[in-house]
Amino acid sequence: MHYLITSGFNSPARLLIEGRMLGLLGVSSLTIAALIFLSESLSTEASLSTSILLGSALFLAGSLSEKKVRKDSFLSSTSKNCTISAYLCWVSAAIEAILQLGIPMAVPYLLGLSALLMVLSLIARDSFLEKTAAAACAAALALYGTQWQTWDYPTVSTVVVCCYSLSIICGKRGKSFIERELGLFGYCTLLSGTYLLIRTPYNTATMAVEALALIVLGFATNKVGHRFSGVVAIFIACAKLWIIDLSGAGAGVRTAVGFAVFGVCSVTAGIFYLVEYVWKSKTKN
Repeated sequence: MHYLITSGFNSPARLLIEGRMLGLLGVSSLTIAALIFLSESLSTEASLSTSILLGSALFLAGSLSEKKVRKDSFLSSTSKNCTISAYLCWVSAAIEAILQLGIPMAVPYLLGLSALLMVLSLIARDSFLEKTAAAACAAALALYGTQWQTWDYPTVSTVVVCCYSLSIICGKRGKSFIERELGLFGYCTLLSGTYLLIRTPYNTATMAVEALALIVLGFATNKVGHRFSGVVAIFIACAKLWIIDLSGAGAGVRTAVGFAVFGVCSVTAGIFYLVEYVWKSKTKN
């Protein structure tokens, strides 16, 4: 016994570590028990929603309390236990959604969960949750892309708006990698959804309008990526017009119409660039 005491097994630091481990085991066990109870007593949809909300509440409680206590205090370990329990809730919700509903039906829940994680990471300024949310967004959006047969206007519009909104917010916070990631996913979803959901040749005209809107968005946010993606979308729309829409026309007609449409889009985009140049010149002066 004397050896254990003198070797540090009864020191305050050792007791604190052991107490934290027991607290973590206890909180994790309670969380797992609560999740099992929810899955057994509620419907799958209600259980998923409750698990996600419970995880969010635990994370916010842990994050807010951790900022107000000392790192070596007992309350600090309690706040970390709440954060770990939050991750357990989120992982459990994702696994339950895939296993109980299947990937097609689980995709909306996974998209909502990944967006919620991204919002929470921005609120709490948590770097680990930020990386987790970025990975979750990439996985959820990749799964969403594999289910393109089930796409509809509401989901595509929601995904595009959320991706670009979070991309702009992350850009203002200096999260350049996540900004580019979400912007790329939003861009691919926008053009793919337009091609799949709108009939030819109306989808080509819609792509051209979206390209001009992206250029304007690039000016508004002062981001080269959005502006450049709009220019690329103009080329994509004109290439689709020439290759697909006018495939049955003669070579002369295809060439003339293709160059005419490209010229109109380019001139319009050039006017936008000129207006932005004049506006910024006046602002500087």
